[in-house]
Amino acid sequence: MYAGVPVVASPVGVLAHEMAESPPVYWQIPVGAAPEVAARVVRDAVEHAPAETRVRTALAREIVAREFTGEQMAEKWAEYLRGVVAAETGRAIGI
Repeated sequence: MYAGVPVVASPVGVLAHEMAESPPVYWQIPVGAAPEVAARVVRDAVEHAPAETRVRTALAREIVAREFTGEQMAEKWAEYLRGVVAAETGRAIGI
């Protein structure tokens, strides 16, 4: 998304959680979709009006630049690791 190119993906992982509240920034392939459906979504993204493609890609790039800085990603990773350690050991750690 940061590269400013159209994105075609299924709404899973970070897309499902972090982008759920944003306007459309990528073309969605439904989870478990048949290959024909995926092909149609890709074709739609490629053939879409250039203006809409520019709007979606610019918005996606803005969101990624704002929400996924190196510092933010390091903190999210540390938070995840703290949770793993706590789950495995039964005690919290400071990172």
